[in-house]
Amino acid sequence: MDQNTLYENQKIDAELAYKLMDGKISWLQHIMLVCSAVLGLLAGLHSLSSGCTYVKYAFVATIILLAIATLTAGVALYGNQVAFRIDIRTKFRKELEVAKKQQREMNIITTRPKKIYKCFERICYVCLVLAIISLVTYSLLLAF
Repeated sequence: MDQNTLYENQKIDAELAYKLMDGKISWLQHIMLVCSAVLGLLAGLHSLSSGCTYVKYAFVATIILLAIATLTAGVALYGNQVAFRIDIRTKFRKELEVAKKQQREMNIITTRPKKIYKCFERICYVCLVLAIISLVTYSLLLAF
């Protein structure tokens, strides 16, 4: 494989990685929007004179899980949007300096989000699933 073919393949890989990252950013923004909207609706529409203790426990569990899901989605969104771009910019500057010193073309710069942000994203998904289960339980307890 010659240098031009390798360069074109790296360029295609980098473009696909950026498109994937933009899709993930949009997904996390939607999760944050939905979680915060449901959290606001639940807090606003909940009556203080609910029946049994289990209804109150289900309500509190749903509120806490939605709040945690919103916060962890925000941290994951920061990692995928801001920290990722800072990392790309730092690597770009280093590659530019090395390419100038060696008098060659620059290589394509790619990077992946740090593992801590992936952990926050997974915590968000788990909390979201648990919040949905808790919300269904809360709704069933209110109905009966």
